Amino acid sequence: MARILIDARALADEKSGGVGRAARYWITFNIEHSTSLPVILSEVSPRTESKDLARDVKPDPSTSLHSAQDDNSKLLEVVCVTTGLKPSPAVQEFCEANHFKYLHLRLPNKLWTALSLLRLISLSRAAEKRVGKIDLILLPNLGFVGSLHRPYRLLIHDLSFLIEPHWFTLRRRWWHKLMPIKKLIEGVDKLDCVSEQTRQDALRIFKLDENKTSVIPPMDFGLPDIEAVRPSWLPNSIQRFVLLLGGADPRKNIHTALRAIALYNVEHSTSPLVPIVLGGQVKCKRNQCPLSHVRAPNHVSDPELKYLYQNAATILYPSWYEGFGLPLHEAYHLGTPIIASTAGALPETAPPKTIFCHPAKPHEWLMALELILGKST
Repeated sequence: MARILIDARALADEKSGGVGRAARYWITFNIEHSTSLPVILSEVSPRTESKDLARDVKPDPSTSLHSAQDDNSKLLEVVCVTTGLKPSPAVQEFCEANHFKYLHLRLPNKLWTALSLLRLISLSRAAEKRVGKIDLILLPNLGFVGSLHRPYRLLIHDLSFLIEPHWFTLRRRWWHKLMPIKKLIEGVDKLDCVSEQTRQDALRIFKLDENKTSVIPPMDFGLPDIEAVRPSWLPNSIQRFVLLLGGADPRKNIHTALRAIALYNVEHSTSPLVPIVLGGQVKCKRNQCPLSHVRAPNHVSDPELKYLYQNAATILYPSWYEGFGLPLHEAYHLGTPIIASTAGALPETAPPKTIFCHPAKPHEWLMALELILGKST
C-alpha cells in the first residue's frame, strides 16, 4: 500500500484565511487526481525526484474527491497529521469529509518547534512510527517539520517575507529566520506555486531545477454554498460600504484605498462610502488615518464574509505584493466589483472585469470608484 502524509497544521488555524483555503484546494487536488499515484509512488525512493502528479489538470468541482480513492482504497492511504496539546476539530472535520485518516501528535507546538530546530524530531519519522512507511509527504505551507527522510511536495503561497521583510513584524521576521526555509525549498521533489509570479520569485531566489517547479490550476472558486448573515458588529446605519482586507498588514497598503475613498466622499458628500476593514487595525502615524473606518473583529465567519462581499459597493485591493489574491475570486463569484493593484501576481491571477490601479496613486483609485459607482450617485 502506498501512503501519503499531509502536514495538516495549516488547516488548524481558523484565521488562516486564503492560506487555509488554498491549502485545502491543493491537498484535495493532488488526491483527487491520484488515480495513478500507487504506481508512481512505488517507483519513488528517498531523496529521488518524484514525478509531477497533476500537471496542468483543471479539477472539476462537481467531481467527488473520492472518485479516485474509492477505486484504489486498498492501494492508497492518506494520513493528515497535526501537532499540539489538542487535536484540531477543523482538521478532523476535513479528514472525515474526505475519508482521510487523522493522526495527532500530542506535543506542544513550541516544544515541537524547538525539537525540530535541533533536529531531534521529524514529522515523517514520528508519523511512520504510528502509521507505517510513508511514500510521499504533502506540505501545504512552510512549517517546522524537522529533517524529512521521504520525498515531499511543497506548496508556496508567496515569498513576500524574503522580498520585503520590513512588511512583517519583528516576531514574524524572527520566525522566518528560525525556519530552515532555504533548505526546505531546495530539498523538494516538487515545488508547487500558486502563480507564475510566485514560481519566478522562487527560481530567482533559490537554486532550483525549473523542471521541479509548477503552477497549480487557478483557484477561481468562491465561498462554500452557505447562507449569508449580516454581521452583528456592523451598525444598522451603514448600508453603503466598501470592503478592504488586511488592515494590520503593511503589504496590503490600506492607506491608498482610504485616501481614494476620502477623495470620493468629498465629491459625493450626500452619499459617502464607509470603509469596512478586515484583518486587524490599520496602523496610522500619530493615530491619524486618511479616513475613519469600521474595523471588523479579528475573525469573520464565512456567512458574515459572504454578506459583506454581496453587499459591498466594491472591494479595494491595493496590495504592494500578492502571490495570488484568492479573496478577489470569492468576491467575483458573488458579483462584487473589484479594483485591484497592478503589483505582484494580481494582473496574472485577478478575475475577469477587475479594474487595475497603481498601488501608490490614490487618484487612479478615485477614478476607478467613479467608473464603478458613477459620478452622479
